[in-house]
Amino acid sequence: MSEKKLGEEKRVTDKVIVIIAVVLMTVMVGMTFINAALRYFAGKSIMSFEEYSRFAFVWISYIGSFIAFKKKRHICVTMISDLVKGNAKKAVEFLAEIIILVTCCIIFIAGVYYFNRACTYYTAATNTNFGIIVIGLPLMALAMIWTQIKDMIGRYIKKNGGEQRV
Repeated sequence: MSEKKLGEEKRVTDKVIVIIAVVLMTVMVGMTFINAALRYFAGKSIMSFEEYSRFAFVWISYIGSFIAFKKKRHICVTMISDLVKGNAKKAVEFLAEIIILVTCCIIFIAGVYYFNRACTYYTAATNTNFGIIVIGLPLMALAMIWTQIKDMIGRYIKKNGGEQRV
């Protein structure tokens, strides 16, 4: 595949992820508003709306975390890397990237374990399999692992024969 085609697929994928987040947010806000209005005017609420709003919030958190990670807009502590210069700074930044990668792998493994356990439970109001809600954790971690590896390859390995960038 050409780089141009890959770039176009990346933009489409990014747009789809943002659209999913916007749709989930809209649905969550809508269900919450309807429930608040029903409580105020009728003194009742729809239990399934409350549950689905929580599920949407969880998925928005997963998607938002991935979007922030991918765009490098997450919280970054630069206290140590700001103290060093030159090759030491590059080494510290490389170490930080390895720590991020290892952390994402741990989250992925724990997420798969959590998903396997959660699949045996069903929610109270809607009888939804809890695995549908928690599968987002290992999916988000896997997407972050992929993004981190891809970024590291692009940053440290040149395309023409594998020479390292310094």
